[in-house]
Amino acid sequence: ARGLGVRPQRYLPATLPEVFALRDYYFRTERLDMPIERQIIAEARRRRLIVERPPSMDVALTSDMARTADPEIQTCAMALLKEVETDAQTFRDTAALWAKGRVAEVIATPRSAWTDCINRILPGYSRRAIETQTAAIARTLDRRRKAVAVVPLRLLVAEDGVLQRLKARGYVVADPSRPLTN
Repeated sequence: ARGLGVRPQRYLPATLPEVFALRDYYFRTERLDMPIERQIIAEARRRRLIVERPPSMDVALTSDMARTADPEIQTCAMALLKEVETDAQTFRDTAALWAKGRVAEVIATPRSAWTDCINRILPGYSRRAIETQTAAIARTLDRRRKAVAVVPLRLLVAEDGVLQRLKARGYVVADPSRPLTN
């Protein structure tokens, strides 16, 4: 079965919160709501590592942002609704690539509509998310010898993303496929 059988135009005009709710419902019912993150956290806990989550970046939509008549909001709503129409196996396949560490293949998959959408209506959101993630990881690393951080892949490897910012702060960031030399 493909998605929820949504025909995007049928649901418009809708408020952006309604579109977000439909997308969230789809991801929950298809059990796509971050299963990899839960697996990583469970494995970290099995290894007796402390799991800390960075502060959430809640999004508050104003009534102006919720109007789908705005072309940016319309584009965002359509992208989110098309995501709901995507076969859930597509998302599972991408998660499997991520779990196997096949980063190049994951990056080649289509971006989540959520990321593009939130950056359309809240310019700079991804930058703030990178700053928040970097600061949280740095605080944790300053207090502990071992830590596990779960960061959305594109925020991690983006130009001036989390990895580059951690390097700039003086942390050693190593390629896991290569041994550390010192």
